[in-house]
Amino acid sequence: SFDASTVTFTLLELIHKEGASTQSLFLAMAALGLVYLALTNETVWAGHLSPPAKKLTSSGNEDGFGAQSPQYGARLDESGKPFRRQLESRAFIALAVWGLFTIYRTMLVLGSITEQMLYNADGRDASHAERLVRVFNFLILISVALTPSFGRFIDTHGIAAGLALVNALGVLTFGLLVARPDWSLYVAFLAFGCFRAWNYSLMTAYSMGVFGGASFGKVYGIGVGTVSCFAAAAQYPTMAIVLGGSNPNFEGLDWAMLGVGVVMFGFPAFVHFRTVEGKKGGASDAANAA
Repeated sequence: SFDASTVTFTLLELIHKEGASTQSLFLAMAALGLVYLALTNETVWAGHLSPPAKKLTSSGNEDGFGAQSPQYGARLDESGKPFRRQLESRAFIALAVWGLFTIYRTMLVLGSITEQMLYNADGRDASHAERLVRVFNFLILISVALTPSFGRFIDTHGIAAGLALVNALGVLTFGLLVARPDWSLYVAFLAFGCFRAWNYSLMTAYSMGVFGGASFGKVYGIGVGTVSCFAAAAQYPTMAIVLGGSNPNFEGLDWAMLGVGVVMFGFPAFVHFRTVEGKKGGASDAANAA
């Protein structure tokens, strides 16, 4: 589903080649948006999705929604706190910073892939660059087939390992986008497809597991949705700066994004240590209670 946009725009391109105007395509997309809005409201889905379990306080009263036990240990459990305190927590700030820089890198590749193929690695002719972009659009879909294996990896090794793997794929992407051989670009495209799709899955799982069902929508909307707006807004000045020079290419920016990716390993490290500390504390409390 994360890569449905690639399929959709490929279909729109084929329809356009058959004679449909650009205006009619935009009107069709607007109509599809209204259909989506109608099909995803609470009234339509009422009764089809089970609400999350109520979380009981120590007094036995219901206290909103949340997990029955901390999914990632007590040190990463913010579900029992008021919403404002959740936003002030280190767990939320870490999510917002991670979201900002991973989504910025995602949008940068999607928005500049044509220009990167044209100008990087001493430049390519237009036909070569166009062929590489078409290969890019195909290869990023491979992540759909690989996602079940990634899910098993998370079940076995935990969310921190998943975050580290996803971040490594992002670092690999930007390291290979500056290369000349086509085969290295194909590897970059595959890595990017997995980085892009799996990152959103992990942010969703993290938001639900750490903050609970009652706050999930608000936390995800602010911690991921709002920072996505900032990441998107930064794309125009980025493109203007890179392409405005006498010798436009993205190699310097790609190397900078690789460096940002190395710094972002701090988030999976944060999640790992908080999870380990929380589970050790929970095991100690259980032993003392026994």
